[in-house]
Amino acid sequence: MTSGQGAVERLAAPIRGALWYIGAGVSWSFMGGIVRHLSFELPVFEIIFFRAFLGLVVMVPWLIYRRLSPIPKRHRAIFSIRGVSEIFAMMTWNAAIWLMPLADVIALGFAAPLFATLLAVLFLGERVGLRRGMAILIGISGAMLIVRPGFQALNLAAIFALIAAFGTAVSRITGRKLSHTEDPLVIVASIALFTVPATLIPAVIVWQTPTPIQAIWLLAMGGLGSLGHLCLSQALRVSEASELAPYDFGQLLTAVIIGIVAFGEVPDLWTVLGAVVIASTAIYVVRREAQLHRLCMAQGAAPRTDRPGTG
Repeated sequence: MTSGQGAVERLAAPIRGALWYIGAGVSWSFMGGIVRHLSFELPVFEIIFFRAFLGLVVMVPWLIYRRLSPIPKRHRAIFSIRGVSEIFAMMTWNAAIWLMPLADVIALGFAAPLFATLLAVLFLGERVGLRRGMAILIGISGAMLIVRPGFQALNLAAIFALIAAFGTAVSRITGRKLSHTEDPLVIVASIALFTVPATLIPAVIVWQTPTPIQAIWLLAMGGLGSLGHLCLSQALRVSEASELAPYDFGQLLTAVIIGIVAFGEVPDLWTVLGAVVIASTAIYVVRREAQLHRLCMAQGAAPRTDRPGTG
């Protein structure tokens, strides 16, 4: 192999990873657009139920093929915490999508890595140095630019979006804990086992039989959600999460375009500034964590971030 061919091979994996990751973000943005559209026509609990149920239907063939059971046999407390956090995240995310522009919800969702870092400090015993600590504070200030407390009426939708981001962070932390011993497919499928029963009764209470057009939208929503997870798994196979983090802006850009075209929602300056601040600090935190982990692995030591010069 020539040096030129070798250079192309080295570039191929990051480019493929970036394209898969952008595909995941675009899929989830379109899913969010469908959720926002349907939220004006169908009850929120019904939308959440269909989203979880259709996701489970898609995963069942994989579970059968792999001969895996989504019912956890160990770490049930952690699985339960993750399931409950996902239920709250889905409920509040769908409520936020219904109440506020899509781009605002996506922007506030970028706070999830920041919350995850804080939770890792509290529950996993990880340490955060000065630089990452400052990044988290700056990211939180970015969220305040979007919420703007004191400058406008209490924004319940923004609170819902932040609760959803916090629930996602809890899911990430528990997922990180489970990933050491459990199959990734089981970790994902177990969420549906919590969400489907938890949302079934509320969905039945407010049930409104979907029209054929609404049924098509629901199927598209489920398909896009599954496609997003497929794209994400492919991206992580060829690239590290820290390399992919900058492409989160693709999801926000897609959400802005969908909001403008489909709903006439033009984000204001505060939303744009807040989104840039949150996403930039989240990218820094993710990349810094990966850098410190590689440094500790190279030194043959357990990852630590309490040494001078780290953080």
